Amino acid sequence: MSFEKAKTEVVVPKEKQDKCKEKISPEIVKTEKLKSKAEKSQTPWKLLGSLNRTQALTFACAFLGWALVAFNFHILAFALPYIAKDFNQPPSIIAITTTITLLTGPIGALFFGLAADKWGRKIPFMLNILLYTSTQLASGFAPNYPIFVLIRSIFGLALGGEWGLSAALAMEALPSECRGIFSGILQAGYSTGYLLSAVFYYAIISNFGWRAVYWIGSFPAILIPIVYFFVPESKIWQQQQEAKKQLNQEQKKSKLFSGIQSMTKKDWRRFGYMMILMSFFAFIAHATLDMNPTFLKEQIGLTPGTTAIISIIACCGAITGGTTGGYFSQYWGRRRTIIISTMISGCFIPLWVLPRIPIALTLGFFGLRAFAMGAFGVIPAHLNELSPPSMRGTLPGLTYQIGNMVAAPSAQIIAALGERFPDSSGKANYGMMQALLTLISMLGVIIATALGKEAKDIDFDNHITITKSPKAEADEKGLKNNETVAPEKDENEKVDSSDKYEKITPEKEEKEKVDSSNKDEKIASEKEEKVDPSNKDEKIAPEKEEKEKIVSSDKDNEENLQISN
Repeated sequence: MSFEKAKTEVVVPKEKQDKCKEKISPEIVKTEKLKSKAEKSQTPWKLLGSLNRTQALTFACAFLGWALVAFNFHILAFALPYIAKDFNQPPSIIAITTTITLLTGPIGALFFGLAADKWGRKIPFMLNILLYTSTQLASGFAPNYPIFVLIRSIFGLALGGEWGLSAALAMEALPSECRGIFSGILQAGYSTGYLLSAVFYYAIISNFGWRAVYWIGSFPAILIPIVYFFVPESKIWQQQQEAKKQLNQEQKKSKLFSGIQSMTKKDWRRFGYMMILMSFFAFIAHATLDMNPTFLKEQIGLTPGTTAIISIIACCGAITGGTTGGYFSQYWGRRRTIIISTMISGCFIPLWVLPRIPIALTLGFFGLRAFAMGAFGVIPAHLNELSPPSMRGTLPGLTYQIGNMVAAPSAQIIAALGERFPDSSGKANYGMMQALLTLISMLGVIIATALGKEAKDIDFDNHITITKSPKAEADEKGLKNNETVAPEKDENEKVDSSDKYEKITPEKEEKEKVDSSNKDEKIASEKEEKVDPSNKDEKIAPEKEEKEKIVSSDKDNEENLQISN
């Protein structure tokens, strides 16, 4: 797997990479070192205040879009007993709704991601908000359980598409030095949604019933006009489209699903790596959240109020940890931050499941979630930096949701194994099973991260790649109408085609200027060496005159000799 660095390479189609890659000059290295020192002096408060009005508004909308869809998703966990009673179904059957919602997530991620790469980030983002708010409202009117499941499966499409859209919209709008801390804040939106669900559970469900909280959950629709009027389209996406148009007019006719071929054929290694990494991350999230309330209530014997307080405190730790981890990843690197945070989080596992005292359990769960989210907070920036610009709307969100789909059975695995292997008191040993699953997943994250790559310093503005159609590639190779063009002509066409869309770095431009000046000097020197015909005649004339004088002298001597004779 290789991920191009924007500031050190010219990104061109695959067949041009060997010819167009440029070495890093000492000046670039010196500039990067100075820039790195300057970045280290920036405090979190300085970074938070460095955004202009448009960037701040764009990020705020992206954060709210992700946090509110997470809020609508987590409501089911708190309303589950009330829904089961209303529909006359056991809680285990109602819990299947969560699994179905997560299973439809990758479909939504694929559709909305391809739409974002085709038509821009803004329009699909608004349509996604409209979809999840309307399904949230409809859930409160569901007359029976089958209709409720159907509505929630449609909601899963919006849930799957929202993260990728929010991450692409936010990361492309931010300066590169701000991506780390804002990546952590964005990912903490998931925990913020969980926290809002707990608050609404106490304020709404207990007094007005579960349907009321779903009706109120449709209020994020107010984001749609704000995004429409005040949030601009991603400039990175606009540059990508302009580059496509300059390369070939055929790109205008590309179909919605044309990006799938590029992802599965050209970027399959990158896609596979990101999918494996996110699967391990998703197992950590679901293993620590899905069954923990049940573990606290059923196995430990805590009251619902105490269980909710522990969950809320852990959410606060997750929000703090995600922001902190994202900030330090800007200086430590994405992979190093993920590995260190995951290792520290694993140290809290015994304190999370072994004690029977609420205070100790709270401390263990707080530390576990804080450092786990410290690693997770790097993900929005990390995945967007690894993704090619032409697939940045699709690849991060799709791999994220495929990971969620793979980890969807986490609750069932923990419940089944916990009941299969009870503790010494005969109760289902949920704590030990979720601890084992979390530990295995953390080891997977550490290994996958250590073997992977990162592209922390990539400049989205100067990292534009073009995915060409097979016809365009055939034309560049000189294969048109089944006729083979001479190799010299084919090579010239390739060079001419690459000049249309490659981005010229300042170093390359300076090199071209020097070459041009050297060429002019060479031509001038050659002209000086050439002798002007008039000068040549002037040079030859004296020689000819001297020769004529000698001939004339000989002639006179001969005549004088004849006269004397």
